[in-house]
Amino acid sequence: METGLHGEEVVRAFYRMIHTIGMYQDNNTLVHDAVSKFMASARRLVKDGDLEILIWRGRIFFQGERLPYRRETFALAGAWLDFFQKRRLAGIRFHSHVEHAHASEFVFLARLLNGSLNQENPAEWLDDQLLARGIHWVEPIREIEEPLPDEDPGAHFDDPSRVLERRKKARQSYLRGVDAVKTVSRKISVHSPAGIRKIRRLAQNMVELVLEDESLMHCLASIRDYDDYTYTHSINVALLSMCMGRRIGLSHVLLEQLGVCGMLHDLGKVEISRDILHKPGRLAPEEWEVMERHPLNGVMHILRLNAPAEMKSRIALGPFEHHLKVDLTGYPKTRLTRDITLFGRILSIVDTYDALTSHRAYRARTLLPNEALSLMWHRLYRQFDPILLKVFVHMMGPFPAGSVVRLNTGALGVVMGPDPGSETAGTRVLLLEKDDGNGFRKGEILNLTKPNAETETTGQWILSCLSPSAVGIQPAQFLLQ
Repeated sequence: METGLHGEEVVRAFYRMIHTIGMYQDNNTLVHDAVSKFMASARRLVKDGDLEILIWRGRIFFQGERLPYRRETFALAGAWLDFFQKRRLAGIRFHSHVEHAHASEFVFLARLLNGSLNQENPAEWLDDQLLARGIHWVEPIREIEEPLPDEDPGAHFDDPSRVLERRKKARQSYLRGVDAVKTVSRKISVHSPAGIRKIRRLAQNMVELVLEDESLMHCLASIRDYDDYTYTHSINVALLSMCMGRRIGLSHVLLEQLGVCGMLHDLGKVEISRDILHKPGRLAPEEWEVMERHPLNGVMHILRLNAPAEMKSRIALGPFEHHLKVDLTGYPKTRLTRDITLFGRILSIVDTYDALTSHRAYRARTLLPNEALSLMWHRLYRQFDPILLKVFVHMMGPFPAGSVVRLNTGALGVVMGPDPGSETAGTRVLLLEKDDGNGFRKGEILNLTKPNAETETTGQWILSCLSPSAVGIQPAQFLLQ
């Protein structure tokens, strides 16, 4: 209740400030008073971290909690919702260093928000204007579709059109993510200024997808591309890290930051030659020294990015720690005596899993997903946080989405994961049927534990897991169409 009252105060003060500035000149006393009141109300709360106002399905959420409608605030709420919806914005986020902002910057922000109404892409236009002015303490949020705490995450899953649209959006986000990481890496490699605005936007989109359909994200993270390994690996780590973050209840803001960490966690590899990265067999001692420096080099690159200092400080530690191991016996060598951060522990688990299940020149054989999970659980468990490792293994399941499997009937299929609209359904498998050539086409979808006419009569189950290369397919191509 206390959060709701404080949130209502901030929302009211913010709206009044925007409305007042839209009516009067900058030097008007009413403008000065409105700005002062909003600054005072915001600064009382922002000391504990970011301050976020979101619009979701006709309701206002402050710090992730829905603000209650009251008779005396009904008109204000309606006006506020109309204001953001006309601009196709989902809300706004203030970072903690807003307390150091000057009053004139608030006036500038309000005039931008008022002027964004006629822009084709209000959020992107606002970003450009704020960046040009050097204002980093505020961030407009694009329209989102993720379920917030009091929504039903299983709603609308049976609508085929929504499923197809979600898959399309997932494919686009993945490809754009690879391109964004590649662009930042290339700019850094030629000592050109690089920013992360696109990466942050993509992380927001990915959070939206993770909250709506986690199984789809598992399918995306099964993509393997040897030629673009560093970049697809970074996106896979980001996706699975956000899925883990969702499982342990991280907020929308933290999921976004974790996703950015995942996308940038190997940024330090831009300085490592391909001869070392793709060398067959063991690295020489001097080559291993170069490899061990990449987490530290990555942090140095992150700190040089064109981004708010506060954002850089929040995304730097995870990439630095992702090879440290929980007992600090990993690399780079450090004098740290404290535990590594939550982001570092999550990235360590996901980075190891994706590396084990990807083709690498120095490894004789790529591990199957279930083999990698077994290895991590039984032999490498001392490297990881035991609770988080348990969460990860449980999240992935005995046969993670994207696994190619053979059933006891001899049929081949690709694991799709559990039905996102059901709490009782078991593993869904998309059967593969031979096409007219030497390939496969999509067959029917089986649920191997939920009784139906097929499973009751035939008693089908997964017999073994196969390498996608042995079958000659890319699982994601079947799961995302």
